[in-house]
Amino acid sequence: MTNSGSATRSTLEELLGDQGLPGVVVVTAPHCPHCRTVAPIVARVAAANEGRVQVVEVDASQMPEQARAFKVRGTPTLLAARDGVVVARHVGAGGTAEVEGVFAAAAGEGTGGGIGTTNRRLRTLAGAALLAIALFAGNWLLATIGVAF
Repeated sequence: MTNSGSATRSTLEELLGDQGLPGVVVVTAPHCPHCRTVAPIVARVAAANEGRVQVVEVDASQMPEQARAFKVRGTPTLLAARDGVVVARHVGAGGTAEVEGVFAAAAGEGTGGGIGTTNRRLRTLAGAALLAIALFAGNWLLATIGVAF
């Protein structure tokens, strides 16, 4: 999840207007093959969320200042915005689940994808277990893997 500054807030208000709806900003580029892949998925999910979440498309090649304001490093990038703040982001081609997660985050119903709380806790526990075993056994390679896990 990303919390953005005031420059992004003004850019969000500029793009989304004052309709009182949360929004999803889809940053694409005409030369991007992944953008063409995700476009029909975004259109389908946007149609399912019509009236709940507004969608604004930004062409990064035509509007580079908006892309910079949102700290976009790759396309496609989907940004979920609520109350003038970016609450979730997804970068790259994703499936229906990822796109729906961004729309749900904009509507206040989800976290916007990523790894869930349970998965994050399991990974942390597994990493800690590997680190403890490695330190006990004196295996520094395993310790490095445990820390990186």
